[in-house]
Parts: sequence; C-alpha cells; structure tokens
Amino acid sequence: MNRSCRMFCHLRVGVYKINCRSFGVISQASLDSNRNNGHGFAFLHIQQNQTSKRGIHMVGKTPLFLINNKTNLSNLKPQIRRASFMENYIEIVSNNAVVKGCEDCLLYLHNLTGLPWWIDIVLTACILNLTFRLPLTICTMKQKVKLRTVYEKLMSSMPQMTKKYKMEVFKKKLGLLEAKKLMVNIYQEKERELFIEHNCHPRKVTVAELSTIPLLLGVSIAFRNLSGNSVSSLFSASIAKSPELMTEGILWFPNLAIPDPYFILPMLLGVQSLRRDYVLRSTAPKGNNTSVWIKYFMTGCSVLFMFIATVCPTCMVLYWICNGFFSNMIRLGCNLPQVKKFFKVDIPLQPLKTNPSIARYVKALNERKK
Repeated sequence: MNRSCRMFCHLRVGVYKINCRSFGVISQASLDSNRNNGHGFAFLHIQQNQTSKRGIHMVGKTPLFLINNKTNLSNLKPQIRRASFMENYIEIVSNNAVVKGCEDCLLYLHNLTGLPWWIDIVLTACILNLTFRLPLTICTMKQKVKLRTVYEKLMSSMPQMTKKYKMEVFKKKLGLLEAKKLMVNIYQEKERELFIEHNCHPRKVTVAELSTIPLLLGVSIAFRNLSGNSVSSLFSASIAKSPELMTEGILWFPNLAIPDPYFILPMLLGVQSLRRDYVLRSTAPKGNNTSVWIKYFMTGCSVLFMFIATVCPTCMVLYWICNGFFSNMIRLGCNLPQVKKFFKVDIPLQPLKTNPSIARYVKALNERKK
C-alpha cells in the first residue's frame, strides 16, 4: 500500500462551507462548483496515482493541510453546512476594502523605506496623526471657540428670554406643564438661531473626535492580518502575509507577530490610557453632569483594552501606543498660545466657568419666581 495522507480542509462557496475528511494518497486536487442542482454546492475531486509529502497544498487561495495517516480513500464523506452568522461577519470585517487598502499601504511603506517593521510602525502612527488627527484637532478647537461665543450670548440673553416667557404666560394664561414647554421652546429657538449664525454645533465636535476610530480599527486589523493572526483565523488557519514581522522587532519583543511575552507593552498602554483620561477629566468644564459616568466609562475602557492587548500581536499594541503618544503630543501642542496664533484660533480672555443648559435656565426662572 502506498503512503497515505489525511486531509482536513475548509472550503467556502458562497455562504456554504464544506468539511472534507479524505484518506489516501493525494496527487491533484481540483475544486468544481455544481450550479445545476440549485444549491451552489462545491465538490472536491481527488486522484490517487502519485504520492504526496506532508505539507500545505493550495486550491486557488484555499490552503489544504495534509497530515500523514493510513486509511482507505473510500472514507471520503463531505459534509456540507451553512456558514454561521459570526463566520460571515468576521470574514467581512477582516477582508473588507478598508482593511485591504490599509494592508497595501503598510506593505508599500515597508518596501519603500526598507527599514525594520518596528520603525515603520512608528512612522505609520506619526504620518496618520499628522495627516488626519492634526487637522481634525484644529477644526475641533475652532468649533469649541464658536460654541463658547454661543454660550456667552445665551447667558447674556437670559433676561430677554425670561421677559418673553413671562409675557407669553400672562397673555395665554398657560398652566404649569404648558409653561415649561414654552420655556424649553424659547431657549431652543434662541440656541438654534445662534448656532446658525456662528456656523457651529456640538455634534460637529463629536463627529470630528470619532471620525478617526474607523481608521484606527482598519490599521489595527491590517496589522493583525499581516502578522498571520487574522480575525478570520478564529475558524480557519491563516498564513502571515509579511513574515518579516517575526524578525524585525526590537528589545524584548523581536517577534512582532506574537503577543508580548512579558506583558510590558499592554501595561504601558494601560498607563498611557489612564493618564490621558485623567488629563481630559481635569480640563473638562466644572458643573458638567455627564462627567461622572464618562469618567468611569473611560477608565473601564482603558482597563479593558489593557487586557485585550495581552492577546493581540505586538505590532498592534506597539501601533496603539505610538498612536496614543502622538495624539497626546498633538493635543498638548495645540494648546500652546503660539500654535493657536499660527492656526488663527481665538484665545479667550476669561475662561467660561459653566456651559449654559436648559436645566440651569429652568432653575434660574424658578428661583426668580420665588
């Protein structure tokens, strides 16, 4: 009997996945799709006339993993099952156009510079922050200055709004509930007019701060795919697209394709995130009711990311640390008066103690009634 091999393969056709266990000598494998049965099933045809060594054979882009065994080829029993929702979702996440574009850009930068991967990771974080985060930070600062002007005008127009409210209540003889609705409408109408006049809105600040998250996720998943630890490898084996990541590290992490064996980088990431959260909380305006739950939420996210980083490839964690470092440097640098003057950002003469809100407006009116 000739030397035989055992093959276990996962083949995807549409939304179906075929699990084949075949025993025998493999010389040639071809994948055909039978479209006449209306199901779109795929079948694997194996010829048994030559020997094959242990290793990995490819059918298109699908790897077939061969392990030595001695059994008859008649035991071939393909099992067809529908791919689960999680498998399809993870396949879409790890192989979408954004991730593919990030992979191509990272490989192009690495081939262009010819430097080790750890330097290219630092350069990638620096380039992305200067290209995307710096302009967004400047736009956010200008929006905040405009919002400050709107809030100051709202505070100064409080007596006029109060007078208008009292006149409307007296003329229409409104009840308590209707008077509160009128109060809210007067405030929101004035606020809307000022937003249109100064071309600003709080949502623009939020959108500008959250717009970098898709890019961060795309680059992170691209690094994971390049290291061979792709998201889709949870269900099937994956091969590193850039084997240089295994040898172009530095210091205690020469292999960038595996997690940090000493957990030093995840700890640095956690400390960096906690320090950033502390700085953001210390610079937030006083009297903000949402600052309490935001503080605990951000602290919990920082601790969670620290534990997630312990199982991620070192290249991903190193990119996160570099990205956070350059982000903090840009945030601190943009607060300098010289930088604000260069980018034509108005510097307020006096800090705004509290931001006006409809709750404070209602409270002020109730106190005046008493």
